[in-house]
Amino acid sequence: MEDKALYTQILGIQPPWEIVDIDLDMKQVRIDIYVEWPVHTDAPCPVCKKEEKEVLCKVHDRRKER
Repeated sequence: MEDKALYTQILGIQPPWEIVDIDLDMKQVRIDIYVEWPVHTDAPCPVCKKEEKEVLCKVHDRRKER
C-alpha cells in the first residue's frame, strides 16, 4: 500500500480532503502529514451543512500556513 493511501486510511480522511505530502524526520522522531482541500472544489454550507449545488460555498483561504 502506498504511504498516502495508508495514512489516509489510518487517519480516516474522507474526500474531498487529500494528503498531499508526508515528511518523515527520524532525528526528531516526527511525521508531518499535509492535508489539503483540492483547488476548485466547493465546500458544503457551514451553516446548514447541505451539499446541494445551490448551497455550496467557495473556498477563499488557500494560503500556506506560516
